[in-house]
Amino acid sequence: MQRKLFALGFFLLTLIAGFTILLAGSPVIKYHIALAAGSLSINSPVEGQALNDPVVTVSGTGDANAIVDVFIDNILDGTTAVSVYGSWSYSTSPLAEVAHEVYATTVGTEGEIIISDTVNFEIDLTPPQVTIITPGENDYVNLPMIEGITEPWSQVTAMVYGREHKVTADLLGEWSVFDPDLPEGSHTVTVSAVDRAGNQGESVDRSFTLDTTRPVVMPDIFPGEDMTTVPVDIAPYVRILENSPIDSEQLQYAFIITEYVSDTISNNVSGTVYSSVDADVYGEYGLRFVPESSLRLSTRYEVEVNPLVYDAAGNPIIPRSWNFTTASDVYNENPHGNYIDNVNTCVNCHAPHTASYTKLIQPKYPEDSLDYYCDACHDGTSAPQVSNWSMPNLHNSQISIDGVRGTSSCAGCHNPHLTWVPDNPNLLQDYFWYEHNDPTNPYLSDTSEEQLCESCHSASIKDDPRVNYVKYQYKKRNTATGVSDNYSLCLRCHNGIQAVNIAVYYNEPSVHFIVPLDASPIKGYMPCADCHETHGGENIRLLKNKLGHNHGREFSASGSWDAGVERRFCTSCHNGLTEMYGITVGFNSTIPGHESSNPDACSRCHGGSTAAAHAPQL
Repeated sequence: MQRKLFALGFFLLTLIAGFTILLAGSPVIKYHIALAAGSLSINSPVEGQALNDPVVTVSGTGDANAIVDVFIDNILDGTTAVSVYGSWSYSTSPLAEVAHEVYATTVGTEGEIIISDTVNFEIDLTPPQVTIITPGENDYVNLPMIEGITEPWSQVTAMVYGREHKVTADLLGEWSVFDPDLPEGSHTVTVSAVDRAGNQGESVDRSFTLDTTRPVVMPDIFPGEDMTTVPVDIAPYVRILENSPIDSEQLQYAFIITEYVSDTISNNVSGTVYSSVDADVYGEYGLRFVPESSLRLSTRYEVEVNPLVYDAAGNPIIPRSWNFTTASDVYNENPHGNYIDNVNTCVNCHAPHTASYTKLIQPKYPEDSLDYYCDACHDGTSAPQVSNWSMPNLHNSQISIDGVRGTSSCAGCHNPHLTWVPDNPNLLQDYFWYEHNDPTNPYLSDTSEEQLCESCHSASIKDDPRVNYVKYQYKKRNTATGVSDNYSLCLRCHNGIQAVNIAVYYNEPSVHFIVPLDASPIKGYMPCADCHETHGGENIRLLKNKLGHNHGREFSASGSWDAGVERRFCTSCHNGLTEMYGITVGFNSTIPGHESSNPDACSRCHGGSTAAAHAPQL
């Protein structure tokens, strides 16, 4: 009677439990309600485990002294008994190297069948193979990353530069090791793997060279920057420093040379590149470009080292560019200051017997338009045309040789009476300086700009070692060292007297203080020519229409200068892509004031209207 009541109670409880689940609306696949006193579980192996022994020890817990049947892949493999402590174990027969499932059964105290959960596992007796995909054997790479493939979920150990790196392969068996502190140079990495079953695979080695340094073009270019009277049979030459090989096929396209017939007409120059590696200086390449035919007379040329040249590691070259002009078609190549070789030179501009203008200028043109005398030759006929002279914005402030307002804008920067020399190929203004320190004559000038030495002395006084010869400088990327004297030709007028005071910013702290990555000689203030055109330009303030040395961004601005123009100007370089001296600087739009919706000018926070460009502050 009691057994029947118990059975009835069990049935009712089961019915109630099932009804409750149905009311909950839960999808039910399988229910196991262990209301009986007996229990059975498998503790080992665990679900999904991989084992490297074909004989598997299956263990678990159950009721003391109960008999346990162990089923492998739904086939009875054997029987064992539960110990008095409630634990049991069973060693299977040798299993195949495939996936398996195991469960156990026993009979409860009331005669019911108790079944454990099913556990899936696999037998894996094969050691994993590991393959290094990148880098290849003896490759040059610019990223300190080792990538490969092995058995999924294996533990991979990579040893490189005495350091151990452990990673786990993913579902596809792919793995990678990244070591940001790995130094440049030659390395050998040793990689091994242990799979989930504990099988140890054989290690593999790979030798490679890490090179993260970009090739650089040295600034000692030929012909020199802004060189004039260059022979038409010239072969431009550069040196490239790079420790990794550069493919000779790439070097054939290392030069991009453009011929400017005028401001609006240009041609590409074809030729052959000859390269050599200096055996005494490992990693130095010499490149010479030999044009297919002679260059044009009286023509400006731009030379650029192709930014698409890469070294063997994949590092792009830091390009370099410059200009030169070829000799004119005049037989006598030096019409300026060439008094000894051509005694008739002076009459090109002067008429000593008939002139009515001051300084005996020939009356060919109006006295207030002396630049016409320069244009008569420098229009591309007898001498190279002045670059950008047809642009709407011109650098045409009329400053005379002595630094005061005059009738010639050309003479504000050039001295037409100088003789051409390689150190001053553009006849930039110069003067002699001597500190008289004469207490009897405190008004005596120390510079020939204010008073000619010949006013008191013979011309030979200039040979006196106490007299200093000073040439105004207009240095650019390839020659500037970053001191204010490098830009003295510009600062001579931009001193707050003749023009807006820019000179003051070249003696103040500035985040435009450049320490280059491209082997340029600069370590200081940026040259004026990095942002401004020399003679003329399409943009206001003679700003270039393409800013940056590499990955430059187009820029245009006409009319007035406002906050919007200023923001576009600054972000033409501060964008994380444009390079100056091999350096890129990003723009953090999360900084207050940097939002795209903010209408303020950069100068509001970075030093003032002109200071923000010439000596910006953080």
